[in-house]
Amino acid sequence: MRRLVVVGGGIAGVCCAEELCRLCAEDAVILVSASSTLKGVDNIVRHTKTLEEFEIVERDLDKLPYPNLQVINTAAADLVVQKQQLVLADGSSVAFDHLCIASGAIPKAPAADSSHVLMLRDTGSIQTLSQRLESAKRVMIVGNGGIALELVQALRGYEIVWVMKHSHIGDAFFDHDAAEYLLGQLREPEAGSRSLQIASDRRRASGCTFTSSSPD
Repeated sequence: MRRLVVVGGGIAGVCCAEELCRLCAEDAVILVSASSTLKGVDNIVRHTKTLEEFEIVERDLDKLPYPNLQVINTAAADLVVQKQQLVLADGSSVAFDHLCIASGAIPKAPAADSSHVLMLRDTGSIQTLSQRLESAKRVMIVGNGGIALELVQALRGYEIVWVMKHSHIGDAFFDHDAAEYLLGQLREPEAGSRSLQIASDRRRASGCTFTSSSPD
């Protein structure tokens, strides 16, 4: 019996652990998560080859119904490759035959230490955004991925400045013609009271300067 260890309680880690439990029912799957709440996906609908719609769900550690799954609620602290051991924050270690690290990436955010900048990573950061929007009038969105697309579509009653490095919106999902059509829909008056500006440049945003003390 192999020991398959997955680090990370986010969507990628939970989906990986669930798939391993299904495909490798005779092996022991160990999921290491620093959070007591796991994230997963449900109600997956595939619209096109590259476009899917799904719901993000949160589950308690003991809600994954797999007999070959063990969930350890602590953070990973170190990795001893030669001994094939994962060292945990509580000082214990977990031996593995195969290891999947799905702890997430660190985004490159301009002026990340500013109180005006918020990185959207999970449901917690979405709740923080909702609170900040109560007093905001002008919103700048940096990025051109799925989160940015949904955010631009959802926001109403704000002046929006959308900054991206690509030549058209949704570069990873749509061709140029489809992107132009969708952009027209976003700018339609009946789409809601929204002022939308786009700053498109192939150079990456490398920094921001904030001179206003307003909560925008």
